[in-house]
Amino acid sequence: MFRSFSILLILFLGLVVSLPGQSKSRSKENGAEKLEQARQMSEKRPEQAIVLVEEVVRESKKNRDQRLEAEAFLLLGEIYENIDQDKLALQRFFQSANLAKGLKDQLLLAKSNYRMGMVQTRLGAYKEAESNFTLCRNTSPDPDLVTRCNEGLADLAFAKKDYQQSEQLYDQVRQDKNIIADSVSISRIEAKKSQNYSNQQKYDKAEESLLNSLNSLPKRNIEPKEFEQIQTANQLLIEEDSAANNPIAMRLNTYNRIEKANIPEEALVKEQLQLADASVRGNDLVKAADHLKDAEALITPKVSPEARAKVFKLSSEVALKKGTYETAVNDYQKYVAANDEVLAEKQRELDQQIQILENQNKIDLFIKDYALEEKDRVLLESQIRNQWIVIGLLSLLLLAALGGFYFIMKNVQARRRANQLVLLKSLRTQMNPHFIFNALNSVNHYIAQSDERAANQFLSDFSRLMRMVLEYSNRDFIAFEEEMHLLDLYLKLEHLRFKDKFEYQIDRDPDLSDLAPEIPPMLIQPFVENAIWHGLRYKEEMGVLNISILKENGFIRILIEDNGIGRDRSKALKTKNQKQYKSTGLNNVSRRIELINEVYHKQYQLNISDLQPNAQDVGTRVELLVPIDKP
Repeated sequence: MFRSFSILLILFLGLVVSLPGQSKSRSKENGAEKLEQARQMSEKRPEQAIVLVEEVVRESKKNRDQRLEAEAFLLLGEIYENIDQDKLALQRFFQSANLAKGLKDQLLLAKSNYRMGMVQTRLGAYKEAESNFTLCRNTSPDPDLVTRCNEGLADLAFAKKDYQQSEQLYDQVRQDKNIIADSVSISRIEAKKSQNYSNQQKYDKAEESLLNSLNSLPKRNIEPKEFEQIQTANQLLIEEDSAANNPIAMRLNTYNRIEKANIPEEALVKEQLQLADASVRGNDLVKAADHLKDAEALITPKVSPEARAKVFKLSSEVALKKGTYETAVNDYQKYVAANDEVLAEKQRELDQQIQILENQNKIDLFIKDYALEEKDRVLLESQIRNQWIVIGLLSLLLLAALGGFYFIMKNVQARRRANQLVLLKSLRTQMNPHFIFNALNSVNHYIAQSDERAANQFLSDFSRLMRMVLEYSNRDFIAFEEEMHLLDLYLKLEHLRFKDKFEYQIDRDPDLSDLAPEIPPMLIQPFVENAIWHGLRYKEEMGVLNISILKENGFIRILIEDNGIGRDRSKALKTKNQKQYKSTGLNNVSRRIELINEVYHKQYQLNISDLQPNAQDVGTRVELLVPIDKP
């Protein structure tokens, strides 16, 4: 039953231990799934993405999953960066970096450093940006991220208007093996190089790099975000032609010259709009109208309302200058409709920004509340830890006190046991003088009767008995057979003296020889001596002494029965000298049995009673139970 209970207890503890771990694992998986969902909707529905990330931040803090929390802050910063909330983005990237440092996650830290560098470049914090780009480049285990950090350093030099340094860095990035294998990245770098050349007034190189950028574009449809750098480079060249009053025909329809480039409609419309604007500034209203007509032809649902509004507004202005008022009115109405869409979109963006800021405030409030809770928790844990330290110290003191008490008690018990052993030995040695005294009385009896032969025979047997007694006196236990041999010799000597007073008989269980039990020396003899000297020798007729030794329920049952005068009459018949002498035989034996039971944890039992209570000679019956097990 105990084994079954132990198994159940182990299973229960295993379940209790495993449940928190499984729960934490499931929570981590759910958090990762939510982050992925938020990442997918971050561009089109950033406000909903932020709500998901907020949930991940809450769960990660509650579960103390700092890695998931760092990844959530990194994504949150990217979302803010996409909606032009650079300061909020920088704050989240900083939080992600701090967590990554604590986790010693080099890749996550490098990503955070790269993002911080990009934002700080736009905010004009050039020194901090350079530090973060450098850290990212030197510590990132991802080669692609190292390349982007090097590009960030080139962008930083360009922002600082260090165009020569920027040119060198862009050339180095352009030669990077990670860039060579990526056509979109090549196109981006070439477009940035074109912008850099334009700012150095190296327009031929700028146009060459722009054409290289366009030629590097993949044949698939290009995302507007991938085309931003090309569009900026193209605009710089158009503005340069317009400012220099150069013939802009050389740059006209730059995008259309690249047949394989699947350029977004928005970019094509903006190019025609830029050309039209340049023509207006050059007072060439006919070319401006042609470019605007081409721009209107390129307008599709994918083109933003803002770009459409600009086209229709400029077209209305050109038509008004040309005197075509009906066209001007129609284009102006189209401008108003497109502008209404722009305003509606701006309102949606404003509402989105408000909702995002509200979500931001919720996250900040939660972080502050959690920080306060953490401080309270740390304080409480500190108090509890101090209490446990005090409890531990008190427990150690208690254990030390208990240990000291244990050793003191053990020492006391050892001393007590030693004293008991000394007392036991003392009682055992006291039996010897008592026995010798009685034996010498017997010798004295023979000498008084001038029976030298009997005295010599008695002394010979007595000397053998004395050797046995002296030999056994130094031993705590002797073999039962040795005790019986001593008893036989003692009875033989006493019967020689009192042969006209009693007869004796010993009945033994033969199985006792095989058991080989042990017994304290001189344990049985005092009872036999007491039966002879105080019971049988005062009897007028022949007395009988019966000794039976039997095996019974794990004990040796020793019965010593005599039909002597009994204990009460024996006391009454004592002489004056005998009364002055205090007999210690039976008292010593009783005390010895008590000490043996206490010291050796035995179960010796003694019972003394009258054999025949109603008879004149009541006799005495001694019952002694000796455990068979060895000491």
